[in-house]
Amino acid sequence: CATTWRPVGISCPSTCQFLPKNNKTGKTSCYALRGLARLQQKAAKGIKGTFDQLKKSDVKFIRHLTAGDWFHKNKLDKQFINEVIDLHKARPDLIGWGYSHAIIHWIKAKITPKSLPKNLHVLASVDNEEQMKLAKKHNWRYARIVDEWGTLNKGEAKCRYQLDST
Repeated sequence: CATTWRPVGISCPSTCQFLPKNNKTGKTSCYALRGLARLQQKAAKGIKGTFDQLKKSDVKFIRHLTAGDWFHKNKLDKQFINEVIDLHKARPDLIGWGYSHAIIHWIKAKITPKSLPKNLHVLASVDNEEQMKLAKKHNWRYARIVDEWGTLNKGEAKCRYQLDST
């Protein structure tokens, strides 16, 4: 299994509620800036892998963007997205997945789940009911965090996680 990551901030949509500048407390709630993901980024600094290396590797699973998002300077990074798409077209045996906090930009760019290779899965990371409805309307699978184990929407499944206070 492999992962890709990008620096948090410059690769994130400016509206991301998890960035410190958008958080009322001024503290980060971005998982990539805390806990294990932060340690992974710190350890990986200076390691520069390429998609060409991944095309030649025997890796079977890849989690895209364990940190960061599919943006560059607040614009959807279509070049990066195309590189990921090309990787998965060249490696039909490579299963990849990732999330985006601003699926609205994918919709506006006319990138749909059906336009992605079958072995690449991007989910809308939704923060509220409005984003969830938008994702569903445009056939995007989505993920959301709920604070309580309440009622699930049709098609949702529970996935336990442990909130890390670091």
